[in-house]
Amino acid sequence: MELDVKKLRLAMAAKCLTVKGLARAAGVSEGAVNLWLNHGTRPRLDTIGKLARALDADIYDLVREV
Repeated sequence: MELDVKKLRLAMAAKCLTVKGLARAAGVSEGAVNLWLNHGTRPRLDTIGKLARALDADIYDLVREV
């Protein structure tokens, strides 16, 4: 599974979360969120789980099938 940046951005917008807000809610650094959103780096699966919990979403809502 791989993070789908477009889906992540949509989920963030739906929850009105900024990069800073998502980072704080998920317990990750702002720099890491920026890397995932803007530079194509990939978070680990457990980190995607943290993002999903912070966004009150299912993990499958944030990933694309490879």
